[in-house]
Amino acid sequence: MAEYTPESFKILLGKLVKTPEHFTPEDLKLALHHIFIPDATLPAQMGAFLAALHIARLERRPGSLAAAAQFLGARSLKATIEDGEADFIVDIVGTGGDGHNTFNVSTTAAMVAAGAGARVIKVG
Repeated sequence: MAEYTPESFKILLGKLVKTPEHFTPEDLKLALHHIFIPDATLPAQMGAFLAALHIARLERRPGSLAAAAQFLGARSLKATIEDGEADFIVDIVGTGGDGHNTFNVSTTAAMVAAGAGARVIKVG
């Protein structure tokens, strides 16, 4: 099993910053493992990582998108719906942003619905 520490994350971050063209979907999955494990990254490292992903435009590569979707999908929690008629469940759909600096209505709607007592889930 791999070791997930701020030092091992530093190596991935260095690769992303210095040679983003060689940062693979497998590197991205390994970085996401670090981010999801408590104390395996420092807050500044996470911020630098997200900024570097965006600057290198890696979030737009089909391989990176597929790797992130696969990683997150494998870790998603399944919602238990015992009585769909009695339970107040809302599915908020949306892409998470259009890349044009517009206001993300679906994310805000999910927060408002959750604040009002609804259970917000993502179907699919």
